[in-house]
Amino acid sequence: MDVERAVLQTIVYKNQHRFRNDKGFRDVRLVSKCVDRLYEVDLAKTVRDFLDSLPPLADIVGSDDGAIYFPTASMLSHVAGRLEGVFRLLEKLGVYCLLAGDMQLRRMRLGHVWNAAMVNVAVISKLWCVTGRFDDGKRLYYNISIV
Repeated sequence: MDVERAVLQTIVYKNQHRFRNDKGFRDVRLVSKCVDRLYEVDLAKTVRDFLDSLPPLADIVGSDDGAIYFPTASMLSHVAGRLEGVFRLLEKLGVYCLLAGDMQLRRMRLGHVWNAAMVNVAVISKLWCVTGRFDDGKRLYYNISIV
């Protein structure tokens, strides 16, 4: 997703004055902002910190006094909140990708700057496919959090 983010930022930077009032380009900018927000969340660091706070298996099995220290409920709720925020961002990114792709396909059908629209569709469709792969994780998370 790093490559798509870099290409998308380049597209937005090079075309921001050319298509400043275009609805399709507005959607491309929304996709770019949403991808940037996903990178700002840094979910890997949050999950890594939570997993580091779990006791190793040797401490659980070899504990003589029976005292095992697990992460606090506030740590768990923090990680769960972050996960939910990332899933909502992914849902939003999927919707923005559909809107932007539709507008770019309309531009291609019109024949107006079709080469720029083709590059936009390529990047946006790849991002949409990536967000679709996270649907199973979202369903699993919501099923666990409801129970």
